[in-house]
Amino acid sequence: MPDRSDQWHLEIDRWYLWLLVPFFFVAALAVALISKLFGMSNAKARTPQEVVGYVRDFIEGTGGEWDWDDFTSISIEDPRLEAIRMDAEMVHLPAGPEQIEELKQLLIRAEAIRLEDWRLRVAAPRPNEKTD
Repeated sequence: MPDRSDQWHLEIDRWYLWLLVPFFFVAALAVALISKLFGMSNAKARTPQEVVGYVRDFIEGTGGEWDWDDFTSISIEDPRLEAIRMDAEMVHLPAGPEQIEELKQLLIRAEAIRLEDWRLRVAAPRPNEKTD
């Protein structure tokens, strides 16, 4: 049993710990801000075609052993594709008929993005092309 002279020491030690909480919060915020400003993100620049491939391969059971994990675990730079990845991550596995239907809806969304990007590339004027 600690004597009385040690008791105040324990109480002060706990009090100092609470002073560290704001420090760690500010430090974590600073690290997040610096990584955002300097582009030190773990997000991957995936194309709509890659996302379509991951989802289709999973539905058909033709993907590699770790493909689905790679797809759902690594964030994507494009916010439209990131939304699909996040929704895919929320699908409960193992996939039954209901989950396969959810994945098919995600595949339709990814295909729509792929088609939209393709149309924008086709409609964009070429650098050496003269416009009227």
